[in-house]
Amino acid sequence: MNHYDALKLLALRAVMKPDAEAQYRSICRWYSKTFHTPLHAVDELPEEDVLTAYFEDRYEDMEEAEREDALKSLLESKEDRKARQRAKDAEDAEAFEFAQRLAAEERQKQAQKKVADVQVEKKPSMLSAASQRESRLPQEGKPAAFEKLEPDVSIKFMDASEFEKELEGFGMMSPKEGK
Repeated sequence: MNHYDALKLLALRAVMKPDAEAQYRSICRWYSKTFHTPLHAVDELPEEDVLTAYFEDRYEDMEEAEREDALKSLLESKEDRKARQRAKDAEDAEAFEFAQRLAAEERQKQAQKKVADVQVEKKPSMLSAASQRESRLPQEGKPAAFEKLEPDVSIKFMDASEFEKELEGFGMMSPKEGK
């Protein structure tokens, strides 16, 4: 491996999994950009001055509630920090399990819907036209709509082709002129 590829790998590792030195180099680059100081000059400044400027800048940009959280986090003991982290991990695990259950339920609903859709798609058996007409008519007694008809009115059911034949003698069905 050549020298440049080795440096690229070290830089990539420092970005992906930064150690303390990589974090400090990042802060030095921030300082150089922010205060227009050459990077080699930042290396000569006291570390405390560079870090103080960095953290002050970060805390200035935070909302008041975020600063309060940062203060609490900095003042808590190691035991409190571990307990808080365990509680957060447990909460995250519970949220993950809940999401898994919801996803499983949704998959089950989708599967049931697909089964129902397949059952709906099945075609009913073909009935003859006469039996279809009869199935739509009321079986017992006259419906209220038929009772209101004049006594000389009759209703006749027919196929579309028969209906076309009956209409042939009437000509065009359009509104009368002059109305």
